[in-house]
Amino acid sequence: MGAQSGDFAQRVESVVTKFKTQTMKFFKLILFISLFTSSCTMLSKKNFDKAEWKKIPSERYKMVDDLVSSKILIGRTKDEVKEILTADCKYCHNTSNNWMYYLGEGFNKRDFKWEILDVEFKNNKVIRVLLRE
Repeated sequence: MGAQSGDFAQRVESVVTKFKTQTMKFFKLILFISLFTSSCTMLSKKNFDKAEWKKIPSERYKMVDDLVSSKILIGRTKDEVKEILTADCKYCHNTSNNWMYYLGEGFNKRDFKWEILDVEFKNNKVIRVLLRE
């Protein structure tokens, strides 16, 4: 009976070792995927650049987070916003207090949702800039 219990203990130990090895491989894979995904997200973001914003509309989604968080537009007039962003805006009329800039030429590359830069004015000055999906 002693030999059988020794064999059983070895089998249990073998199973436990395999389980630990597989679990570690799984966690390493999850860690790798997480790091890869976050690095891709970081690479897709850029500081706002007025010339690039105007020149490459399909890349605007990369700069929009910086544009919103830096509050570059807050306090600017409608004419200043047109000069900074572009006058080529379908929903940006001088009579409107809410301008919407569609980002890119379709879906963004992060999560396949439409994104809109929403610029709100009061007394011809920007009071709020939001990113809407």
